[in-house]
Parts: sequence; structure tokens; C-alpha cells
Amino acid sequence: MNPSTRVVFNTGIQYLRNIVSVVVSLFVTRLILDALGVENYGIYAVVGGVVAMLSFIQSSLSGTTQRYLSFHQGRNDITMQKKIFNNSVLTQLLISVLLILILIAVKPVLFGGFLNMPEERREAAVWVYYCMLISLFFTMQSTPYMATLIAHENILYATLVQLVDTFLKIPIALSLTWFTVDRLKLYAVLVVSVQVFNFMLYYLYSKRKYPETTG
Repeated sequence: MNPSTRVVFNTGIQYLRNIVSVVVSLFVTRLILDALGVENYGIYAVVGGVVAMLSFIQSSLSGTTQRYLSFHQGRNDITMQKKIFNNSVLTQLLISVLLILILIAVKPVLFGGFLNMPEERREAAVWVYYCMLISLFFTMQSTPYMATLIAHENILYATLVQLVDTFLKIPIALSLTWFTVDRLKLYAVLVVSVQVFNFMLYYLYSKRKYPETTG
């Protein structure tokens, strides 16, 4: 595939991904809201929003890693590619652990009155909070592998993983009506499971496909 065709192809599949994501989200959000109820859905949005604010760190580090990988890929310097990738993995690990420790430290402040929520749902909210921390960890660990895919212009696989993430929200939303357990806790666990699954898709594919991820 020549460069101009690749640009058109990558742009097209990203537009397709965005359209599909919007359509599925409109459908799924209604199902989740009906299953959780307004109160539980609001709790999840508030607690998840605290952690989601840190997502800009992941995108920034991904862009930086991708630029350096692309530069040394253009020079066919596999040694530097491996060094950059390994440094990125270590950096993501250290930053994510530090962020999680900070968020655990501020938990008493957040749930001691800063976040306004019913007292009887506080335990479930804390459960969601810890699930979001796990989700944050695996999302950040995916960063070096996502950067590697982008450096190799493999937008197709990255888009497929994101579409898998999108479509998995449908059975998650439907399953909330099948169980009698606390649906807010169940939803948080299922969302974390999807993040772990996404990480494994990135990890296994990159390890198999790109030599700079194996050294």
C-alpha cells in the first residue's frame, strides 16, 4: 500500500470507528441507565470521572513514545527502538503506580464529603473507585503497545481493538438485567474486565508482530 492510499485508508477506518462508537454508545447508554437506575448511574459517572480526568497523561505519553519509535524506525535502528519501548514500559509502570498510590491516599477526602452521594451507596462507590484504579493501570500499560502500532501505521488493528471494546459494551449492558447482585458493582467489574482484555489484545499482538517489543 503506497503512502497516499494508506493515509486515506487509515482516515477512513477511523471515521468508521467514530461513527460506530457513537451509534453503539447511544444505544448502550440507555440500556445501562435503565439497568443501573439514575442514582447508581450518577455515582458511576462521578466516581469514574475523577479517574478519567487523568486520561490526558496516557494520550500525551503515547504520542511522545510514538514519535521516538517512528524516528528510529525510519533509521532502521532496532536497538534504539527496543530501548525506547522498554523505557516507555518502565515509565508507564512507575507513573501508573504513583498515580494509584496518590488516588488511594486521597480516597478518604473524596469519600469523606467531597463527593456528594447517598450514605447507603458509599460502599458500592468505593468498590467502583478501586475498579477504576485497576482500569487506569491497565489502560496506561497499553500505551507503549498502542504507540508501537501507530508508529508502524497499523491503525487497522488498533481500530479493531477499539471496536471490540465498543461492541463488548452491548453484552455488558444486557447482562446487568440478568443478575440480582449489586448492579453497580457488577458493571464496574465488567468494565475493568474489558480493559484487561484490551491490554491482552495489544500485548499479545505486538509481542508476536514487532521485534522491538520482545527485547
